[in-house]
Amino acid sequence: MAPIADIIFLLDTSSDTDKRFPRMANTEDRARTILVVEDYDDIRELMRHHLGKRGYEVITASNGEDAVILAERVRPDLILMDISLPERSGISATYKILKSPSLSGTPVVAVTGFTNADLHQDALDAGCRAVYLKPLTPEGLEEILALYMPSE
Repeated sequence: MAPIADIIFLLDTSSDTDKRFPRMANTEDRARTILVVEDYDDIRELMRHHLGKRGYEVITASNGEDAVILAERVRPDLILMDISLPERSGISATYKILKSPSLSGTPVVAVTGFTNADLHQDALDAGCRAVYLKPLTPEGLEEILALYMPSE
């Protein structure tokens, strides 16, 4: 199983939650961060690889509940959110994440294999900026970065 997050943290705590999802240290000097939320390991790793090659810090979650926790702790610059996830759907996770004052302006882009227009609308209603269909190509990722990654 792939790790929930693969970033370096500076935090000494005994809390189980903090061990699984440490807070990011020195966020002002960190690389721009993308949270990839995808339950399929292969897709998640392909996205991590492509984005990592571009110089982004890539944090991953394999379910909606972990996505909410990681978003609060890491405060990513962009979230790529699968819609169909275990434990909490991507739509529910997006609502929860964007309700947080510290994350309310974070761009969330839904990435899904579902073509149902009502489901896409639900994702947009939850606060997703756009919905992209899988399989997401490297060109599709580049388009998302160009449109939704905050300027430096």
